[in-house]
Amino acid sequence: MKIAIIGAGFTGLSAAYQLVKNGHTVTVFEKDAHPGGLAIGYKEKQWDWTLEHHYHHWFTNDDSILNLAKEIGYKVLIKRPKTSVYVDGRMFQFDSPKEVLLFPKLSFGNRLRMAAVVGLLRYNPFWKPLEKINAARFLEQAMGKASYEMIWKPQLLNKFGDYFKDISLAWFWARISKRTPSLAYPEKDFCLLLNILLLSLKKRGESFILKQK
Repeated sequence: MKIAIIGAGFTGLSAAYQLVKNGHTVTVFEKDAHPGGLAIGYKEKQWDWTLEHHYHHWFTNDDSILNLAKEIGYKVLIKRPKTSVYVDGRMFQFDSPKEVLLFPKLSFGNRLRMAAVVGLLRYNPFWKPLEKINAARFLEQAMGKASYEMIWKPQLLNKFGDYFKDISLAWFWARISKRTPSLAYPEKDFCLLLNILLLSLKKRGESFILKQK
């Protein structure tokens, strides 16, 4: 079968890889001058590898991309980082129930309330109904105004700008439920991994075609 894919980012090229493996002929169309999508980065002369504009890490339960990297022989590094929040000119570690409960800028009641809400969201398997719930409104009501204003509103605002009040709770749920304590990083950079994937596809000859701008 002849199949067309729009976009030569990780999703498009990963789909092409699986389809070509299964015997299909694939043409990928890319509007930019270079493949990569969100994995595109930049590199200064003295740097050994690139810094991506968008990608930063994977979670250790991102099985599809981790298995793909293993299949094409690309090394992945697993690290346990420290995730913190910046409040009143100081950094506070904020990546475990213990650290949340020890956070000194909120009352113990607010900390306990916030930890309970995050825990309920993390282990809730029913995400579909959350699409109809506004994240900003829910977080303020469920966690309390103090916790929302200090921790969650700045993050929503910095990520979505003027649209932060339009985000559904399903998005927030996905960030909470998916996250793993350790994170995965392709050795060196995402661009190199993508180039190795592209090279693997090009070795397939006429079964893979990349058409760029």
